Amino acid sequence: MTTRTATRVASAAALALSAMLALSACGGSDDAKDGSQTEGVGDNSESNPGSSKTWEYDFSNTRVTDDNDIDPVAAGSSTFTVTIPDELKAAKPSSAKTWLVDSYNVTTKAFDSGICRADVTVNFASGGQQAITTPGLSSRSGVELVSGRLMGVRYGTTVDKVPSDDELGTQGGLFLTEDYSKIAIVNDCSGPEDQAAFVDLRFPYLKDDGDDDYMAEAGVSVYQGGQSGAAGATTMITGSTQNVDISVSGDWVAEDPEEE
Repeated sequence: MTTRTATRVASAAALALSAMLALSACGGSDDAKDGSQTEGVGDNSESNPGSSKTWEYDFSNTRVTDDNDIDPVAAGSSTFTVTIPDELKAAKPSSAKTWLVDSYNVTTKAFDSGICRADVTVNFASGGQQAITTPGLSSRSGVELVSGRLMGVRYGTTVDKVPSDDELGTQGGLFLTEDYSKIAIVNDCSGPEDQAAFVDLRFPYLKDDGDDDYMAEAGVSVYQGGQSGAAGATTMITGSTQNVDISVSGDWVAEDPEEE
């Protein structure tokens, strides 16, 4: 079975966004209006007003053997959760020792200036908040180490609390609280030509040898303009997995140890 690898397909998300906006401009279909384009990916509470659950992305659309078959998903709300299901966790490599993150709570917005913002709460796994700063095999430490494990970047500014919109002034950037539980990303909104997401949210683990890796990544792209053309933001999510195989029946299964 082919090993799953993470891919950056934010441009595909832009294409999907364009199609969705065109559909909504024409009135759309009943399926598009009731939120069923996200069926099997998460719970869309906006299409079920009686539900108290937040819309959730859980990587279920990545259970395919060909990355080209993974379609970007429109978030059902500007506030949502990205989580890794137990079935995917159970297929972790044999070298995985400490799981670091269980889920992320995300809120996105767009400003008239063309700047977008994503606020992220990191819900650490048991012991993960302490382990996230454990030095690995590289010489990185502090925010450079943590931002790499959580988002695949090597920068950021630590703060007592993430700045409010008014406190930002003309300053964008990546802000992380000192305990790394809150993150704010302020940058240019995603565009149709972008090859990278607005922010990548990873589900990392520490290995027996002290190194780290990750098993799933949600590329979150934030576009200016609501899905119906109103002010606000539209958020697209492109998920990918690695270090895990897919069975012929579409289940996540652990890699053959010889492939790790």
